[in-house]
Amino acid sequence: MRFRFASVAAAAAFFFAPAALANGRFPASNQVLFSPADPNTIWLRATYGILPSTDNGASWAYICEDVMGLLSVGGSGYEDPSIGLMANGNVIATDSRGINLSTNAGCDWSCQGGMVAGGSFVDLAVFPSDASKAVALESTSVVDPDSSTSNFLNQVFLTTDNGMTWNPVGPPIDPTVTVQTLDVPNSDPTRIYVSGTRAFGTNKTAWLFMYTTASNQWSEQPISDFDNSMEDSIYIAAVDPNSADLVYLRTQGLATGGESRLFVTNNASSEAGAMFTTPASGTFQTPAATGSTIVGELLGFALSPDGSKVYLGTRESGVWMAPASTLVFTQTNSHIHTQCLATRGSELWACSDAVSGFVAGVSTDDGMTFTDKLCSITGLTGLIACSDAGSATVGCSSMGNTAAVCPATLSTVCQLDSLDYMCAPCGEDAGAEGGATEGPTKAPSKSSSCDLSAVGSAGGTAGAVASLVLTGLTLVRRRVRGRRRKPR
Repeated sequence: MRFRFASVAAAAAFFFAPAALANGRFPASNQVLFSPADPNTIWLRATYGILPSTDNGASWAYICEDVMGLLSVGGSGYEDPSIGLMANGNVIATDSRGINLSTNAGCDWSCQGGMVAGGSFVDLAVFPSDASKAVALESTSVVDPDSSTSNFLNQVFLTTDNGMTWNPVGPPIDPTVTVQTLDVPNSDPTRIYVSGTRAFGTNKTAWLFMYTTASNQWSEQPISDFDNSMEDSIYIAAVDPNSADLVYLRTQGLATGGESRLFVTNNASSEAGAMFTTPASGTFQTPAATGSTIVGELLGFALSPDGSKVYLGTRESGVWMAPASTLVFTQTNSHIHTQCLATRGSELWACSDAVSGFVAGVSTDDGMTFTDKLCSITGLTGLIACSDAGSATVGCSSMGNTAAVCPATLSTVCQLDSLDYMCAPCGEDAGAEGGATEGPTKAPSKSSSCDLSAVGSAGGTAGAVASLVLTGLTLVRRRVRGRRRKPR
């Protein structure tokens, strides 16, 4: 089934240099992950680092981008690593420099060698049925010395020991494909899905690839309804937890005048991955004030753990929910600037921004109301606890371990969060429909490493800067997979 999402046209805006982070991007959270090893451990990925919580979101610490080399020599800072939380507490982070592994909750990182050394990795997926296993998708550019043309080495690698060792799975995928995401079904761990595109511009096509252990090969199917005049990329949003044949995919719209759309394929009666069904139209139930179209880039996607509910989210039109059986979507919250969605039990977690209520929040009523878990960047409690600032091993292109590298970066992040000027009081239910809030208001944490006393006290200048930053954040289109567990 297919649904359309209208993109909002970009507008020009002037941004104050102090309001942007050192990597040039504005602060944004974009993925929530839950640890299979500890129900109280949650990791929040952001454009300025990684924020782990070990007390179920009551407090959040900080790991900077530098520790994985994202701002080191050759690093642009515009890359969000794919994160995997493993069954034994290990953490895997893949990026364009390789596979990073931490065995001590993010203090020290080692760059995995062997077959994966030097590879560029674009995605990572932990097996939902066995969190000691994960697959990583390599896409390394290779230049043919004879023709001077370049293609990709597209290879999936598997770990069965919590990230310690990696081996290739199946043959390489066609080198002309720009691979983008991968996933493993909960109900069939012998199957792997990969999405990608071929060619460019008006010749671009979208594809879904499927590997099975039994065949030891990749089958492929074109996504024939992909519109290269409106869409740029194709991402696997999720695989139904009960049916390995039911795959949700979302597209990324072109930067100017594009569309972000949802595709759903259910091939229980035929070869998996071989048929896409596209009814004539989808149905949306929305408040009259917002019209009948979900507006904005589809950054948030999540399934309920039993697969019965589908959640969508955009920065421009909030949170939407539909029964998976009908895919009739209802807008549950129009206020939250949604940047990611994830589910855990009966909870719906969201990434947002301080101006709409929180950086990370949780809902138990399908997104109608959210309780903030991290009101703003200045709510961080400091660096993660590391006993030794020296590191025997470092990640791929890393500058060192968290305790040694990140203090200066944390100080900069705290100073730049002028969005706190507009943040709702921490502890209240944020972003409720109709402006309703519940629950006691609490003061910002005394253990915060940021100087909260200065927030909002600078008068008109601070307010003007905050206003411009908020405008900029509203207009910037973030191109990320609202993934998983999923971001997706």
